[in-house]
Amino acid sequence: MDATFTIRTKKQKLDSEAISDFAQKDCLPQKIDRQPADPPPYNVNDEDKREDLNGAGDEQHSPAPQTPAKTKNGDGSPVAAEQNSSGFGDEIAPDDDIKSSDSSLDEDNANPNIFPPIFQTDNLTLDERLQAYSNIFLTKSEYGSSFDIHQEMYWFLTETVLETCWTGIWKVDDNCDVVVEVDSAPHPASKQQHLKAKVHLSEPFRSILDGDPCTEEKPDEKSEVERKISALLEQSEGLVDFTDLYPIFNKTGVLDNTALAIEHARFFYQNLWRPMDDEDETSGSTYMDKYLKPRLQFTYDVKEKHIPAHIVRKHQKALSECLDKYERITSLQGQLGDSDGSDEDGGGLDMNESCMAVDIMALHEEVEVLKMKLERLENPLLRSLMDIPSGILSERRSIGSQSRDDSSLKTFLVSQTLTAGMIQNLNLGPDVVLEHCRSPGEALTKSCNGDTILIFPGSYTGERFYTLQQSVTIKGVGKRGEVVIRCEELADIFLDCDVSGAIISNLTLEDDNSATAEGLVAVRAGGSLVMDGCMLRSGGTGVSIFRGGTLDMTGCEIKDIQRNGVRCKAGSSVRISDTDIYHCGLDQDDEVDGKENQEDDDNAAITKDTLVAGISVEIQENDEKANETILTIIDTKVHHNQGAGMAILVASNREEEPEPITADIIGLISGIDVLDMKNIEFSSNVLGDAMLARFVDN
Repeated sequence: MDATFTIRTKKQKLDSEAISDFAQKDCLPQKIDRQPADPPPYNVNDEDKREDLNGAGDEQHSPAPQTPAKTKNGDGSPVAAEQNSSGFGDEIAPDDDIKSSDSSLDEDNANPNIFPPIFQTDNLTLDERLQAYSNIFLTKSEYGSSFDIHQEMYWFLTETVLETCWTGIWKVDDNCDVVVEVDSAPHPASKQQHLKAKVHLSEPFRSILDGDPCTEEKPDEKSEVERKISALLEQSEGLVDFTDLYPIFNKTGVLDNTALAIEHARFFYQNLWRPMDDEDETSGSTYMDKYLKPRLQFTYDVKEKHIPAHIVRKHQKALSECLDKYERITSLQGQLGDSDGSDEDGGGLDMNESCMAVDIMALHEEVEVLKMKLERLENPLLRSLMDIPSGILSERRSIGSQSRDDSSLKTFLVSQTLTAGMIQNLNLGPDVVLEHCRSPGEALTKSCNGDTILIFPGSYTGERFYTLQQSVTIKGVGKRGEVVIRCEELADIFLDCDVSGAIISNLTLEDDNSATAEGLVAVRAGGSLVMDGCMLRSGGTGVSIFRGGTLDMTGCEIKDIQRNGVRCKAGSSVRISDTDIYHCGLDQDDEVDGKENQEDDDNAAITKDTLVAGISVEIQENDEKANETILTIIDTKVHHNQGAGMAILVASNREEEPEPITADIIGLISGIDVLDMKNIEFSSNVLGDAMLARFVDN
């Protein structure tokens, strides 16, 4: 019976499928022509320091000859891991039937029913990678003074990689992996960016297809896979992409430097190099400073979720467009080069060739614009100026400047579907102008000062919800727990208000990531926001009020906040009434611990950076009276917070350890003006009702 399988090489696969959105997949940025984009499949042992890839001694780690273990150590130290080849980089526990040990590892590698483990280096740090690339590109080549990226990489690999007689896994595509014997790596004919290695199939034949080993129990499947892999190798004369090879773990350590060197080459071509780089005549130091360092930092920032998703998507889109246009340039140049270069009269380019030349020049200009955009996005300083989602800067208007020609006000009804019955009980006047929108973001984009946005029950994404630049009223219809707006993007702030007179009521705002460090809701200088009957849940900070901002919060519930529930910056004005604030200062993945853990936390050192509270008030000790932090808290419960109920952080000319205080002396502290503080119920806060911390203002 002839089994039917399809095995595609990566090039064939990528030609037929669209580029994935790495921002949504939470992985490292991908090159168009390279896979995988996940952290590379190796492990570096921090304890055993071997010879550096370039003879630098202990300056760099190398993969350790360790017995594969099930998982990483609890302290984060690296260990080797068994791998199934369908998911490189994913550490899995070895199957009980195929579990390896130190004494049997070599035997397992020869067993056709056991797929061998590979090196793991997914814990390589940014500094370790940067040191490796510095050794590669900043060392003056003995072959000449000119700098060539691919020559430098090729020479580095030829000096470091064991040329032949080692076994590795060839990742044919995302679904098929094969054990091969390496005959030549890197192959002498591959000195440019397309590094190759010459291999042949190992005996016995071992492969994984769609996550399952091809064993003797399925002879038809194994035979068919082997036949197709053999045909691929015959067609390519045994040459495969060098960066698609993963050395099989060897406990003797002989392949340690080989595994690390291949990993550095793979990571470089997947994440850092771009074909446009080859056109720049530059030195190694210039290339490192201009391109490699910022791209490496950007890659790690994306991996560690330090960059908002809208910035990541903007970068991915610009990179995709840039590579596509450059590929078109290369194609047109090839066509132009294949022509005879003369018209019928022998007077130069014909009409078609002239058009191609004009197109090439136009594409070059577009590529240069996109390259500059990518450089801005990859530069942390320049990126900070772009860290506002697309469209916000253009949509910012002075208060009252946005109006319609007819000066009419609108009420926007937000729901996926809208029926006549849904608006019967809204008590809207006969002259109210209505407009249906499918998302809160769409309504905000269309709204003007004085408009009302009514949001019907449902779960909505927070896309463009941070564009609160108009004095509008946003109100949930029905129970607030049924009107949920989620912040699914990686942004410092979810709802950013710098306009006077905005109102939000009867809504649930939530996110489950720690990126909203500045606040799920933020009120800027000159902005005033009324929050009535809202519920907030956040993996970052709940509400932040900046200097010059005003917040009036009534009947709200703030809970399950990783850091501070309400953060009042120096010079802000805050009024909180009839509000419940609890479970703040928690790690979102951990609920309130038991008593034993709480007692341990009490004895832990507390600093101004770790002091979190249900309500955090920051003041400037030497501020003038007009710049004092104004605070009013009435009929409010502050309880079961992992930190303090209230924390007072005083920027001063001296630093003192945080100390507990009683709530009744808060109004006596210089820099804070307590207008009213009554009927506040503090209870079961781990660090007590209130804490005072003085720190030097830098």
